Amino acid sequence: MSDPAPPPPVGPRIASLCSGYGGLDLAVTSLLGGTPVWFAETDPDARNVLAARWPDTPLFGDITAIDWTAVPAADVITSGHPCQPFATQGQQKGADDDRDVWPCVLDAINTLRPQLAVFENVPGWRNNPDGLPRTLRDLAAIGYDTAWCTHSASDVGAPHRRARVFAAARPSETPPDPPGLPERDARPQTHPQPGDRRDGRTRRPPWLEHRRRTLRGVGEPPRTGTVPDSPPPGCEKPFDWQEYGPAVQRWTDCRMVAPPCPIAPVGVDGREEVAPAFLEWMMAVPVGWVSSVPMDYRSAYRLLGNGVCPPAGAAALHHLLGQLDAPAQADTMDN
Repeated sequence: MSDPAPPPPVGPRIASLCSGYGGLDLAVTSLLGGTPVWFAETDPDARNVLAARWPDTPLFGDITAIDWTAVPAADVITSGHPCQPFATQGQQKGADDDRDVWPCVLDAINTLRPQLAVFENVPGWRNNPDGLPRTLRDLAAIGYDTAWCTHSASDVGAPHRRARVFAAARPSETPPDPPGLPERDARPQTHPQPGDRRDGRTRRPPWLEHRRRTLRGVGEPPRTGTVPDSPPPGCEKPFDWQEYGPAVQRWTDCRMVAPPCPIAPVGVDGREEVAPAFLEWMMAVPVGWVSSVPMDYRSAYRLLGNGVCPPAGAAALHHLLGQLDAPAQADTMDN
């Protein structure tokens, strides 16, 4: 007798593009449940983190070379595609930048037809014509409604601002006619189309309705905690937070986790830098998520500095799902 098949995952199947250390995926799973079914990432250090944290999950590489008809189906697609084409610190070349992979992300969505797509990028993405405006236009063309917002890590109590633009897209109640981009109908559609339709409406998946209604923690008042007077873990003596003390205390209150030592000797000369473990604490990712994976200091600093603060991402997605629900709720009230 063969072994019984494993039970299906609880919640949505999540496919992650340009995953980084998985911060956006941690945000989505904290809100909706579910589990990643595959990742696509090229950065070697980020791939090592993903392989360490989700060792049984397939890890693909360059999304410009993936055949989307050959990958596992997904209910949710997340994408933190490169910010360099839109960042105000760069040249903001948009679609003329070789690192712009939005057409590949759009192709993945158009082929896999997820019930939800979630995006994150820098504030420069919002106003660049090839950034959010193009995203909204292209998603509408393939039958998705999109809501977006700017949300900062400090909005959930973090001791750093980290403003980011988040967007969420869901299949439209009434798809475009004719649907999709000009090339869509020529490609094989091997994955289910989004949702069953009854009376012209798209049925929302149970995991979306249930999880969103039972969300806890986002938007709740901070809990009580204290920054200890004893030395933080890894420090030989109490650390003087100076003017940053109130911000550190606020984040400690929110997370009920005291900060580790904020500095650590790095490099052959023993100079002190911000400790990766402290950056993890600031970003609200599990202790050791990045810092316990072998890599040099600069790589850990870069990954954590470019990543998503999961509580901020969850709060933004919670807001966006409400925005996407608003037209349907208003229509129900009118009827």
